[in-house]
Amino acid sequence: MYSHKLEANIKLSGQIGKFSYRTLFNYAYTSSINYGDIKVWGDESYGKQLVYVPLHSGNALLNIGYKGFFITYQYNYYNERFTTSSNNISKRDWLYPYHMNDISMGKNLDLKKIKLSAELKVYNLFDETYHSILYRPMPGRNYLLTLTFQF
Repeated sequence: MYSHKLEANIKLSGQIGKFSYRTLFNYAYTSSINYGDIKVWGDESYGKQLVYVPLHSGNALLNIGYKGFFITYQYNYYNERFTTSSNNISKRDWLYPYHMNDISMGKNLDLKKIKLSAELKVYNLFDETYHSILYRPMPGRNYLLTLTFQF
């Protein structure tokens, strides 16, 4: 197997008046090619991308804060992925590219000896149908409420 990866990352953060912001951008090119010994006659995997490894993926994040309140939006992209070692592109042998959108919002409170935090996260905001593994659907829109007490 021969694998090489190229990653690019950009991070920006700062303050505009009373608002703070943080942005992250990531891109990955992952080439993982099978160059191992052919052990079975008719093996079509030689010289092909490994299964379930997307060639392209990326994400972006924007976080804005104001007086202890915050909101975060995250976007993730995953290129199509092959599910057979021959890299067959029939509908049943590969996973379509998909886009994930998540959002969260919350509030941080600092009281004398106690720190409180409440956050609501919405995963898969647009309720996209997608699979990470063939024939295994991933969850639709789902929610997470987190309350944190530190003392």
